[in-house]
Amino acid sequence: MTKLKTFIHSRWFPLAALFLISALVYLPKISQFSYYRDDWYYMYDGHIAGPSIFNEMFQADRPARGLFFGLYFSLFQTDPFPYAVGAYFWRVASAIGAHWLLSLLFPNRTKNNLFMAILVLIYPGYLWWVAGIEYQPMIASFCLQVFSIALSLKSLTSEDKSVKIMHALLAIVTGWLYLLLVDYAIGMEVFRFICIYILSSRNSLDTIFKRIKNSLHAGWWNLLIPLGYLSWRIFFFNSERKATDIGLQMGQLFSSPLTGAWWFIRGVQSFLNVSLLAWTEPFNRSFFELRLQEMMIGLTLASFTVGIFLIINFLHSLPVHNPNEEISADARIWVKEGLLIGYVGVLAGILPVIIANRYITFDRFSHYALPASLPASILIAVVILKIPSERFRAGIFSLVLFLATLTHYSIATQAVNEERAIQDFWWQVTWRAPNIRENTSLMVNYPSIEYGEDYEIVSGPANFIYYDEQLPPNGLVRYPISAISMTSEGFNNILAGKLSAERIVRSHTFLLDYGNILVMSQPSASSCVHVVDATWREVSVSELNGISLSSPQSKINNVEVNVPGHIPPASLFGSEPEHDWCFYYQKATLARQLEDWVQIADLGKQAAKAELHPNDQIELMPFLQSAAMLGDEKTVKQISTRVNTELLYKQQACFNLNAMDLTPEMQSYTSDLFCSTTLNQ
Repeated sequence: MTKLKTFIHSRWFPLAALFLISALVYLPKISQFSYYRDDWYYMYDGHIAGPSIFNEMFQADRPARGLFFGLYFSLFQTDPFPYAVGAYFWRVASAIGAHWLLSLLFPNRTKNNLFMAILVLIYPGYLWWVAGIEYQPMIASFCLQVFSIALSLKSLTSEDKSVKIMHALLAIVTGWLYLLLVDYAIGMEVFRFICIYILSSRNSLDTIFKRIKNSLHAGWWNLLIPLGYLSWRIFFFNSERKATDIGLQMGQLFSSPLTGAWWFIRGVQSFLNVSLLAWTEPFNRSFFELRLQEMMIGLTLASFTVGIFLIINFLHSLPVHNPNEEISADARIWVKEGLLIGYVGVLAGILPVIIANRYITFDRFSHYALPASLPASILIAVVILKIPSERFRAGIFSLVLFLATLTHYSIATQAVNEERAIQDFWWQVTWRAPNIRENTSLMVNYPSIEYGEDYEIVSGPANFIYYDEQLPPNGLVRYPISAISMTSEGFNNILAGKLSAERIVRSHTFLLDYGNILVMSQPSASSCVHVVDATWREVSVSELNGISLSSPQSKINNVEVNVPGHIPPASLFGSEPEHDWCFYYQKATLARQLEDWVQIADLGKQAAKAELHPNDQIELMPFLQSAAMLGDEKTVKQISTRVNTELLYKQQACFNLNAMDLTPEMQSYTSDLFCSTTLNQ
């Protein structure tokens, strides 16, 4: 028992607690992660041109990220797993650093410091951690930020001069590094000063102005971090990207009287999102979108997380002889200090984001919340720990942990489901399309994935599969296949026709040609991928309106058929799926493009023998056309009973069969079956 008590009050107990909780929160899906959203173009550019391409990618705004990604890519290449592990490492290291920082700041609050570090670890307002490649530098920057501030406090508390100088130098270096990776985190330098102020003036009876002066005198060298970075940014570095141009963003305040009002409104919104709503809103948005089985797994993991917390809470209440922890004479002072660094830290953390005319939300911009998640976690922890009842405090903490665990599990599950849907989609495409011509612009509808402007999740997989030849570094990477955004602008440009433009995005270029498109759609999760051949009408009742309107512009000759096929790399797309109905459908539509009606009939027989049938009856169209061309009235009749269950499908069958060179007898037969205009047939 004595050894257990000693371990509980040692430095190893918090580490064990943080690792246990982090494993339950972040590791359940880690082996299943692949590329998420913009990860695709990061890795494709690196795959084609090598590590040096990342210097080109970030030279316009954040050159340190180019070096960061270049090092990562040199080590791990395109394998997504090490990046996921790296993101996990940075997250856990950040929590360990936060615990160290809090122990320096509040040395007599051992139990509270651990609880605050746990909240930093599981902070649910940052949702992009599942994109382990694109957002790797953000997580690394946060870790460096936390350790830099902790090193500053360690320097102030050290008695040995050489140790003091060493920690000060490390604080400055890590401070510059985290700002070079994430410039909008500069507001956390105010948080650093507030921590220095509290630590250096806690027992002072001087006036507040005298204490501020003493704090500046004790930690003046910390100003080298923001001033050094800003000097480089303003006077030596010329940003080519408007969003990171400090002068341009500040200029908007003076150019429009409404800018200040919008800054205030967005500031209030961002403050509430970072400090309060982060603990509930992401959960509400994500958890209830899961399937029942996934919900049950998440609830089980969250229960284990709460169980570990309750065990930690119980063990920390065990008495120990000669404890290192002493109870503060006035707990109200600790609460006041915690609220101060929490409120001011969150305000300072969001200010650079607001000045850059951005704001913090839980859809696209949750990464802006990460730097301020440290003071936000401290703020919410102090509010909870201020509750007088020990049981009530434990209950609230348990609820917060429970919701945060469910949030992260839900986000991870949705990311994995999306990645699997994309993998399955492209396996079907490779069954259907041996090759896709260069300079084709794809309009792709994934099942239940609203990717909007994130067209990289289309062009990335397409180019990885069909154009994966590595080239020597020579300027920008050129994408042979481009993709059109799933936005109203994208659909309107397709309808407009011949508009085309060469586009440059960071380190790559591509031709976006709205007059040379190929439409591919999976209308629902139960449908197959439909590679649209405008020659034939084959639109599902589940299809999006935009895809339906774009389908007549789809050029099937962009699918090259008389060439060797491509196999998706297993490291990115997994093993080839089982040959279900969709395999036979894809091969049938490929044979239809070749006008090989006999092969389609053979494929239909193979599918029937395997007892495979479509969930979407429009997918019977190539088999219907084959039977009609081959004069198989029996099969035509059988298919008609399923196609004619939907009036839209019946009308499309009528159009397609009338457009074919059928025998007069078959033409008459199919007209009787499919071309009646009465609604009750």
